[in-house]
Amino acid sequence: MDVTEHAEYGRLCRAIADLVGGHAFEYKHILYRCPKYAFAKSADFLGGQGTMQWGTRFGAAKTFPIVYGSTDPHLALDEACQEYRYHNISLPPLNHVMRAFDCLLTTTLDLRAAEICKLLGVTCKTLSEENWRKERDAGKESFTQAIGRAANANGV
Repeated sequence: MDVTEHAEYGRLCRAIADLVGGHAFEYKHILYRCPKYAFAKSADFLGGQGTMQWGTRFGAAKTFPIVYGSTDPHLALDEACQEYRYHNISLPPLNHVMRAFDCLLTTTLDLRAAEICKLLGVTCKTLSEENWRKERDAGKESFTQAIGRAANANGV
């Protein structure tokens, strides 16, 4: 990992380990992704290479691959445009492809649930509003990235 570990990582790892037994569930759904054309090929589509290279809200670069998906195709397109908006860059002609895929996650925690957030010692609002890119750019693991790494370490 090329960033400084978040100070809360150990606590989060223990909290998620406690949550997995009573709050984890199986998740099966059709999800949508809108990757750039170069990553839409079968071998790359579900590989998480982009997250390994640049990092994301729930994973610092070079930690573990993450594949993001949306339950709604409009949200998938919106997510594809987020980085441009964050940096206040005009959208270039989009070179993206919309794809749907069947998703089966055997161990999932719903971070939208207030009860889960409370047990993690955070609010749902804090999770969605954290400026993880600012932390990434400063060479630090963000709070949400520490949650993602702790979840990954616990098989979530």
